Amino acid sequence: MKLSEDQLELLNDKKLKSIINTKWLELSQNNLKTEPHFIRFVRECGLPIRGVVSGEPSDFHNRGLLKSDGNLHDTKPTFHPFRLMVLNRLLRFRTQDHCRLLEQASVWNKVIDLAIILEPVFWPSITGMIRFNHFNELSRDKDVLQYKKAAFELLGKLDVDQWKKVHQSIKFDAAKMDDNSELYLLLRLSRWEKRSTLKGAIAGSLWIRHIAEVLRLGFEEVHDVRWHQEDYCFGYWEDDDRALAYGSIHPLDNQYLAKDNLLRKFGLFSGSRVRWYVEGPTELHAVLAIIPSPAKLHIEVVDLKGNIATEKHNIALKLSDCLSADVELRRFSFITYDKDVSENVRTIKTQVDKGKVCGLVAENNPDFEFANFSLEELIGIAVDLDKSKGHDVTNLMKADWSKVKKGKDFEKVYKHNSETHRSIKGKEWGHALAKFMVANPELHGKTRAFIRQLESAIRAVKVSYELQSKHFQVNPEDLMI
Repeated sequence: MKLSEDQLELLNDKKLKSIINTKWLELSQNNLKTEPHFIRFVRECGLPIRGVVSGEPSDFHNRGLLKSDGNLHDTKPTFHPFRLMVLNRLLRFRTQDHCRLLEQASVWNKVIDLAIILEPVFWPSITGMIRFNHFNELSRDKDVLQYKKAAFELLGKLDVDQWKKVHQSIKFDAAKMDDNSELYLLLRLSRWEKRSTLKGAIAGSLWIRHIAEVLRLGFEEVHDVRWHQEDYCFGYWEDDDRALAYGSIHPLDNQYLAKDNLLRKFGLFSGSRVRWYVEGPTELHAVLAIIPSPAKLHIEVVDLKGNIATEKHNIALKLSDCLSADVELRRFSFITYDKDVSENVRTIKTQVDKGKVCGLVAENNPDFEFANFSLEELIGIAVDLDKSKGHDVTNLMKADWSKVKKGKDFEKVYKHNSETHRSIKGKEWGHALAKFMVANPELHGKTRAFIRQLESAIRAVKVSYELQSKHFQVNPEDLMI
């Protein structure tokens, strides 16, 4: 970690004192720690520090290696939590020649001086919390703006390239303590109440990365630059790969997407990743027969009750509204529709053309039953269903089915010849069809359409929404991917 003489001069004590004054004490988001409290803090952060009431911090301070951030009335030094980074380096390089160590420690302390100056401005955005005191509760916003102006004036004079290397060096320190970059991101996106109670190396790494973030946020805002964020320490990422992994090249700038992707990667996502729109109760219950609890697989099944085109009955189930919500929530939309209703195709193509469908559109030609079964299979399933209820199936077996080409025709013949004289559509019929498909997954030597759709829905749960929406869009002309 190196800084040129002109950079060190810009951070001399006189100039720092013009910013770190009584106003800084009112705005600071972290309490200064007495030595026993500082020793306990750094020990909880995984550093092998010696001492209880006093120890290595005061020893380093007395030797000019660790800067104090204030003194108590008895002249004993106090330390900002950010001095953790300096102490970590002192413990690593303590065996070096004293003069060499003194020279290096001077740079490290200047770096932390700048981080401490920026802390009142950026710490609230890192923790999601603002600490007030009784002096500034009403005037804090105004005070911060004035303070920020002075801090940014100093920041504007600093060399971006040198400080970018300093930022990278701090990230290396953090990674040497704990290199679980995705775990860091997960923690960074969690509530501060949980982060602040961490113990061990992961806690130390987290604090050091937060120090790096304070510096990065300052330079990015003042100098209009973009630096790699704190999880990005080693190796090389292509921008597209990083966006694919976290939803954004800069995940902390789009925390909603980053949380969604990380929770999915860690298996902690609890919402629906796929919303499957089916056209009626038969198809709905066929799904539920094979996947009794689709929510456990992050799949939501919506029965549009045959109203894709007309959007009747329940305005909350309008396809357009539902698809808009899917896009907003980055949830895959699966639509299976019956081709025998011409308006269905037109309605769905309109939604696809508006960019509202990321997922799968599959037609049942002409409808669910005849897209997945032969006529002979449907007759056999209907006969077995009636038999299981104790009905006489003689008329069903002797009925004329020769003109039946689609589900509605099948239902008419069934209703006329079955002893039930009721519609076959619904839960029992859906379960019976599903049971048959599980036992016989192929039709004419190919996997049945419904089985393929089911498998696609299950696979989609683990697919990147960003990748799918960017590279595998549904074509509004033929509704194919």
